[in-house]
Amino acid sequence: MKNKIANDKEKAILDVFWDKDSDYTTMEILEVLEREYPGEWNRLGVFRTVNGLLEKELLVVTGLEQNKTQYARKYRPSMTREEYAAFLLEYEGIDITSLDRIALAMFKRNKTSKKDRKKLLDNLQNIIDNMDD
Repeated sequence: MKNKIANDKEKAILDVFWDKDSDYTTMEILEVLEREYPGEWNRLGVFRTVNGLLEKELLVVTGLEQNKTQYARKYRPSMTREEYAAFLLEYEGIDITSLDRIALAMFKRNKTSKKDRKKLLDNLQNIIDNMDD
């Protein structure tokens, strides 16, 4: 199995996609990163990092976009932020039987409001109600 753990640079690019849920070219990724991290990114850095994400199968090519006389590939993550988080938990040896303790730990850390707790409990109940046995 390929190592699908994203390094800090790769995670920054994945966050670009996950924050807007859109497909991007490398130049569009660079535009976002230059706004968020002024002076820290350049075209070559984005290109190399995108290639690393492709090798790790964390990005997929979704099509081509024409810009005047040139074509650029469009990319999208191969998984959602939540799917990636689940992958990281499994990688660390934490399985589904630990979800209750993880939710409790997050409640304790984040001082969650009653409204947010109710929303989570409603969502969990909906998942339980719709599970296949």
